[in-house]
Amino acid sequence: MYTSSKFGKWHFAPSLAIFLFMLFGTVLIITAFFAFSRAYDHSYFLDLANQGVPAATLSGIDFYDLKAQAIAAVFYILATPSRILGGSDLGHIVWLRVLSLVGVLMGFEWVLQVAGMKLDSKAVKRARNRFLLLFLLYPGQIAWSSSLLRDAPACALLFAGLYGWSCKQRFVSLVCMFGGIALRPEFLVVIVIVSSSFYFVTKFRIEAHRRKYWLLGLLIFVSLAAFEHRSAVSAFSQLAFEEAGAAYPTVGHLLDIPGYLLVFIQGAIDPIPLADLGSATPFFVLECAFYIWLLIIGYRRLPKVNFQIAGLIIGTLISMWIFAYFEIYVSGFARHRMVLTVMLIALVALPVRATEISKN
Repeated sequence: MYTSSKFGKWHFAPSLAIFLFMLFGTVLIITAFFAFSRAYDHSYFLDLANQGVPAATLSGIDFYDLKAQAIAAVFYILATPSRILGGSDLGHIVWLRVLSLVGVLMGFEWVLQVAGMKLDSKAVKRARNRFLLLFLLYPGQIAWSSSLLRDAPACALLFAGLYGWSCKQRFVSLVCMFGGIALRPEFLVVIVIVSSSFYFVTKFRIEAHRRKYWLLGLLIFVSLAAFEHRSAVSAFSQLAFEEAGAAYPTVGHLLDIPGYLLVFIQGAIDPIPLADLGSATPFFVLECAFYIWLLIIGYRRLPKVNFQIAGLIIGTLISMWIFAYFEIYVSGFARHRMVLTVMLIALVALPVRATEISKN
């Protein structure tokens, strides 16, 4: 049986499916590297990988400069093996892809361990294989991993940190989590929201049929209570990203119901701005369709799963909404929600019903 008795050591069972996942995932990115036009900031991260902190762009504002230097230092360290082998952009991408795939696997193992389910080895294998397949079918990870960006490595470090913590590897866990947060400081929000949701749902044992309403109530409360902050952020985003059409719709006043609905729709179909639906590419349509499917499946599972999984799903969905509503992540770029999408894929891959370790 797969239980918490294995938490004290790293538990990462090798299998043919994992080998094929690593192999096919790497080949897929090499193919995408030549097929896709790379993102505009690809060259910047190539400089960071080869030069480190000296290549960081400084603004003169201490906080932002410290953030840029932290990103540069972590990215430079991660790229050490590929830099030793020549420092080419393709070499860096392949190496970081391997690290990212391992991190994604650790993300699933972490979700599996904290899900509060007792599964035999066959059930674990089926769930893991579903996760591997769904991740490879996730369009966004193809586009954003085929370019030198920080998102996939940041996800890998965060998942390695979470998995290491559940395996009681405290030092390694803290190093990895600090590295992931240095690359993406917004991950602090992910950790706080998901852990808080997990705690409250399991602590107060929210009944299955009330979980959906509790989630919707929280989303509405946060939206209304923080209207002024959201409005200011949206105005900034409209100004900063007007040419790219990436900003979320504005909300005119506290009870602007159509405005809230437009933000909700944009949050569900991101990365396609509402104004650009007519010119959306097939790849982005697939990305949005996959994301919407995940949201629907995750939401529909809330009444059926145990407290632990429900807490993780609610925390993930709340995080996704907060990042959309407040535009903590630059709206229009699906890569910024990659860590949350991977978590939701892992939760969807788990069985809906299983014997719970704790007596509910």
